[in-house]
Amino acid sequence: MKTTPVVVLVSFLLLLLTWLLLSGLNLNSTRFDQQIEALDQFFRLERALNREVLTARAGLSRNYDALARLTDTYDESIHQLRRAAGSDAQEGAAIEILAAGAHRQQALIEQFKSRNALLRNSFLYFGIFSARLAASDKTPVVAAATTLSAAMLHLTLDTSPAAARDVKDRLEQLAALAQHLATQDFNSLPKMQGYESKGADGYQYVVIDDCWQVARDAQGRLIADTARFPGGIKPLADYVHAKGLKFGIYTDAGRKTCQGRPGTYGHEEQDARTFAEWGVDYVKEDWCYAEGLDAPAQYAKFRDALAKAGRPIVFSICEWGSHEPWSWGPKTGNLWRTTDDIEDGWNSMLSNLDISAQHGAAAGPGAWNDPDMLEVGNGGMTDDEYRAHFSLWAIMAAPLIAGNDVRTLSPATRDILENREVLAVDQDSLGVQGTIVWERPADLQVWMKPLQDGSRAVVLLNRSGLQTVIGASWWRLGRIAGPARVRDLWAHADLGSFTGHFSATVPAHGAVMLRITPAAKP
Repeated sequence: MKTTPVVVLVSFLLLLLTWLLLSGLNLNSTRFDQQIEALDQFFRLERALNREVLTARAGLSRNYDALARLTDTYDESIHQLRRAAGSDAQEGAAIEILAAGAHRQQALIEQFKSRNALLRNSFLYFGIFSARLAASDKTPVVAAATTLSAAMLHLTLDTSPAAARDVKDRLEQLAALAQHLATQDFNSLPKMQGYESKGADGYQYVVIDDCWQVARDAQGRLIADTARFPGGIKPLADYVHAKGLKFGIYTDAGRKTCQGRPGTYGHEEQDARTFAEWGVDYVKEDWCYAEGLDAPAQYAKFRDALAKAGRPIVFSICEWGSHEPWSWGPKTGNLWRTTDDIEDGWNSMLSNLDISAQHGAAAGPGAWNDPDMLEVGNGGMTDDEYRAHFSLWAIMAAPLIAGNDVRTLSPATRDILENREVLAVDQDSLGVQGTIVWERPADLQVWMKPLQDGSRAVVLLNRSGLQTVIGASWWRLGRIAGPARVRDLWAHADLGSFTGHFSATVPAHGAVMLRITPAAKP
């Protein structure tokens, strides 16, 4: 569609005016009446400017009735969101601004059915405004409403039937989320911004640990802490699923959890069914208050209960390696802790590494040694130490469980946790746990993990307090014959082709991680 210079100029002025007005809005200000007046002024000026805008997409006219129905759905969502906000002034202000925009859209649909450009620009304004709200207030309520405005904006830019269906689907998802929010205290919901960015990098699960449960009801079902989870666990699981992620929960094989909450002992099948009904995708089962119980038998009992629950659920065994789970874990669970709890320190990390490294033969696709969560970003180690920590967990094909606050990632922490080349080593489909192939003295080590494409992942580990040079010989790396290409996975750089050997300077308490690819597969 061709656009006249006048239309381009007016549209530019409209967008500029929108930006100027929105830049002045502040949801935290007590001058809310003045902000609404500013919006009214914008609407009046918008109507005047759009008298000059006569060109628009003809196809949009076919969607007027559908748009009217969609704004009805939006009204219902706004009603639900008002209930969710309760007495919170800032949330209420945000929702009322969104509601004003929705009502403006409805009026435009009825008043300007023959003036497509004005309708289109109004939707465009509302999408920009909602994006500003989302940038200034990251609560689930505003994020949910912004999802809707983005969907409507999509329809103004693409009037095809496929776009209309996409908008309808997204509106239905929003309506469901709004209903769940209406039963929740939104301030108690987890802030998901950090998690959302992880989905694309391979992090799939959001797992809550101990203390979510407080008791059992008269039927023996677990009761969630109503102060932390007013609507229960299922709305939380639905919320996580709506973000494209999976939801995990905690229980204990004993009579109580480690913090004295109800354990699963004697309720294995009931708890498994409950978790499945709630939409749980991952269960970690601890081993506190389990005196006199047989670990292999108890974990097998819960494994069987999960298998009958009617939902695929990853089973994480957590008895801290005290009953040699590497010998029975592969036929019982998907991962098993090999160690005591990790601490955010270099020596603790190395201790868990050394213990888990002894049981590589037990690991394979679908069943993994678990040396405990990652401490990356918690502040107890240097960035070099954290890079070494992440490299070693990846080369051991360990579960990568971020144990830091993902809402406040520093750039260095984000670079470590989101290094896709290192993540690819951990997630390699061959599923082999890497091992030490050279050690001399004990503080200098070479680790190697064979990969599906015939290349090798290699970590040059310097456990000492002094910078040093560490080398790897080809014959120790699965007997590579001839030249091989070497890539540094932290520098994201190809280092060239080498024959027989490669060496690098490794910082104190640090590691260099490489991908070595033979010129010809062995």
